[in-house]
Amino acid sequence: VADPFAAMRGVARALLPGGFALVGAPFMDGIHGCPDDYFRYTPNGMRKVVEAAKLEVLMTYAPGDPAVSAGDNLGMKSVYWARDRILEESGSHPTK
Repeated sequence: VADPFAAMRGVARALLPGGFALVGAPFMDGIHGCPDDYFRYTPNGMRKVVEAAKLEVLMTYAPGDPAVSAGDNLGMKSVYWARDRILEESGSHPTK
């Protein structure tokens, strides 16, 4: 998405009153152009995009840790990691 702020404003317009949007994005990944690759999101960065569209963030969740991220960079995708390890809340990029 070339302009995530405009995209999130579109999401906000599409929601019915009282509606919810589940928003997520990977933080660690290789460059993957389809056709282009524009942004990476930290929990706080995604919060800025969502709140700029005048939406309320009810919860944030940032799974993974430095070992999982390093393993991913070395080609050890999620099939190599225990499920509870992958879904564990990160201490390296806290959301509070």
